[in-house]
Amino acid sequence: EVKQLAAVGLACDVTIEADGTLNLRRVLGAPPPAPEATPRSTSSAAAEPAPPPAAPAASGGGETRPAMPIRIDEITLQGGRIGLADHFVKPNYAATLGDLGGRVTGLSSEDGTVATLDLRGSLANHSPLQVSGAINPLAAATFADVKASFRDIDLPAFTPYAGTYAGYTIASGSLTMEVAYKVQNRKLTASNRLLLNRFEFGDKVESKEATKLPVKLAVSLLKDKDGVIDLDLPFEGSLDDPKFRIGKIIWQVLGNLIAKAATAPFALLGKLFGGKGEEYSFVDFKDGVPSLDEAAKKKLDSLAKALHDRPGLTVQATGRFSGEKDLEGLRAFRVERKLKAQKLPELARKGAAPASVDDVTVEPAERETYLKRAYRKEKFPKPRAALGFAKDLPAGEMEKLMLSSEAVGDDDLRQLALARANAVKDYLTGPGGVEPARVFVLEPGREAAAPMGNARPSRVDFALK
Repeated sequence: EVKQLAAVGLACDVTIEADGTLNLRRVLGAPPPAPEATPRSTSSAAAEPAPPPAAPAASGGGETRPAMPIRIDEITLQGGRIGLADHFVKPNYAATLGDLGGRVTGLSSEDGTVATLDLRGSLANHSPLQVSGAINPLAAATFADVKASFRDIDLPAFTPYAGTYAGYTIASGSLTMEVAYKVQNRKLTASNRLLLNRFEFGDKVESKEATKLPVKLAVSLLKDKDGVIDLDLPFEGSLDDPKFRIGKIIWQVLGNLIAKAATAPFALLGKLFGGKGEEYSFVDFKDGVPSLDEAAKKKLDSLAKALHDRPGLTVQATGRFSGEKDLEGLRAFRVERKLKAQKLPELARKGAAPASVDDVTVEPAERETYLKRAYRKEKFPKPRAALGFAKDLPAGEMEKLMLSSEAVGDDDLRQLALARANAVKDYLTGPGGVEPARVFVLEPGREAAAPMGNARPSRVDFALK
């Protein structure tokens, strides 16, 4: 039993050697770590502390001695320092955690008790650290419920890691990190919230260990209009699993997040789209129609908002077309435009003409009137009476003749796809307010599109870059 234990000026230097081993392992006499598949995994595994040795057996009967009961009412730390040097990465990394001070109260080996932890310090003399919570390291049943936070860590100092594993230096940025770890019944539940402010990659670095994943695209997808990346990386696992490594797990979670930027960028932006990001990777069009309907405009409004919130992104629009359905739809669309063109001069004389002929509305009651006018202007051969005059036909017959006389082909379908993509660009850069330099129209090709999930073949697909 100890009333108070004080440690003043406690110092510790931790070194990750060039082979990935930890100097503390040699001090503790621990065996070398088992080799793992990749240098990153080896480094992460090597940085984990060795498990404590088993309790010694009693001299007789193979029974273990009962643990010595321990109680320390208060431990205080003042003026502590921890130095880290990593020789595993090139160039090397070094940092100092200084001004360590705080206390642990109520430390006991008695089951069911927990101690209160409050520890503070600073990284590189200006990034404050705070650790608080409840721990029980002396009792047989491991327990911890700890929260820790780092504030305003300058990220350029971590360029050795970024260059080695991301393939780029870090030009600027700061990190605030809030983590919460709970251990109960040998099970760890953890949350890791990372806030990166004004993070920017710098020059490319040649590294054989650098990921092939699109890290720059991931940064552009995650960074909001204020230059902040807000990440939440939860995970859980068992301390009894020999393959469980905290560092390795965090790298895997980050890797999965970056991979998602390449394979499902709209899903990564799901929060901006109400959790349905993939639904905003396309807009549908009616068969044969190059113009946007209200549902498409509503989608584009959300896409424009996402682009405003992610200023580092550009969008590529690729128009698509179906086969026969678009051909038939295109014939119907062109015939309908001819009817609208007959009504437009009347609206102009009344001073009520819309901006485009496509905006003219032909009511059902007046449809036959404008259909007859459009039919008379057609140049194709028409059924004629005995005296050679064009015969009057029912409205349905006139429309069928006009539809069958509309010549459409493969190039018309390609032009239809281009018109759809340009309609999307016009809306995004017009009502959507997106800068024209951030919206690109791509060549649609000459092959008909297949249905894709909930998307129709008659659509425009989006890609984020």
